[in-house]
Amino acid sequence: MASSLKSVSITYDAVNENNTFTCGDVISGRVAVVLAKESKIKTLLVKARGEGKVQWMESYDQNTLYQAKEKYLKLDDVIISGQKGKDVVLAAGSHVFPFTFQIPQGNMPSSFKGAHGKVEYKLEAKLSRSWRIPSKSVSMFNFVSKPEMSMAQLMSPQCDMVRKDFFLSGNVSMNATMTRMGYMQGERLKVTVEIDNSSSHKLVPKFSVSQKQSFSAGGSRTSQKEVVLKEAGKPIASRTWQTLTQELSIPQDLPVSVLNCTILRVEYKLRVFLDVPCARSPKIKFPLVVFPAESLRGLMPPSDVPQPWWAVGNGDKNQEPSQPAAGPLALHAAPGQSPAGAAAPHAGPPSALWPCLSPPPPYSTLSRLPPQSHPAAPPPYSALDQTHPGTPPLYPTLGQLPAQATPGANTVGNSPRGRVEEASH
Repeated sequence: MASSLKSVSITYDAVNENNTFTCGDVISGRVAVVLAKESKIKTLLVKARGEGKVQWMESYDQNTLYQAKEKYLKLDDVIISGQKGKDVVLAAGSHVFPFTFQIPQGNMPSSFKGAHGKVEYKLEAKLSRSWRIPSKSVSMFNFVSKPEMSMAQLMSPQCDMVRKDFFLSGNVSMNATMTRMGYMQGERLKVTVEIDNSSSHKLVPKFSVSQKQSFSAGGSRTSQKEVVLKEAGKPIASRTWQTLTQELSIPQDLPVSVLNCTILRVEYKLRVFLDVPCARSPKIKFPLVVFPAESLRGLMPPSDVPQPWWAVGNGDKNQEPSQPAAGPLALHAAPGQSPAGAAAPHAGPPSALWPCLSPPPPYSTLSRLPPQSHPAAPPPYSALDQTHPGTPPLYPTLGQLPAQATPGANTVGNSPRGRVEEASH
């Protein structure tokens, strides 16, 4: 007997070019039901789910399976439901039912698939009929969480230094600076290195970005490391000092950092080291956070809008943008900018980046003391040319000084030259 149900499918509309969603976004879509003949439908349900799973096997004395599971998102929308136990009758043909979900605000990890676990989000349509196995259709969607760190942390520069002595061949010191901690997928990472090669070796500076996946379950933990990017700079000759800047392109498809999941973590580190022959290489490590551009919607202006140096941690500190960033007030809005986009007359570094700095009070609020309000206060400038009868002027002009104005003064000669000559005798 042929089934009266031909197919059930679920689709959704993208909200950006990369087809990703984040907290607060609305997912709109449709469920299409195609029937070969008239059918009775018990329920048609659309679900949005998000969950994380980890699983791996360890073999020591015996095989042990570790697994864990977490749920992050659970939304339901009933499209069709019979009343008072009666089924809903649909005619033969194609039927389309729209649905809408809004992703709530929350601390949900980004979608990820790794060696021993994954975080996934999906939409599922479930059609139930009496005396029939329910029919399902699933559509996965990519979710990206907003950065857990503040913009001040992500955009703050990092620096470190290392020194190493070589036996009978001198020493080397290296100072490395990374413009900021957070970078978007596809962005170029810039690191500046100062190297003082006081050794007899020719050194090659090298740069690498490594990924570490960590999985936790049942009180145990396992991890996996992989180098995802590496480059080498120009060699540094012996007995020389040199400064170089290296740029590394973060792959567009590199998985984002996952730092807000208890059973799964994805972390990155930038490693700067000197390749020394027959010796242990001096190295510097910096934490690196990779995030998608879509996760910053509403938190910072578009990338094509000029940004001040204190907002991005990169660029000329003496040059400010020609136009303030438009849009809602955010952590990376131009200093002094109002939500409406109007620039304040005095711009400066935002207090969110330097909480220890506070702007000076306006001149209008400074207290003004009346002239000579304090007994020890000097006379006002306007009174300097007003003398009282019987008193010498406060600041007499040259040529009016008496001959013996100061006890013991030299009176030989009227010029400074004459006084100097008399003192020499």
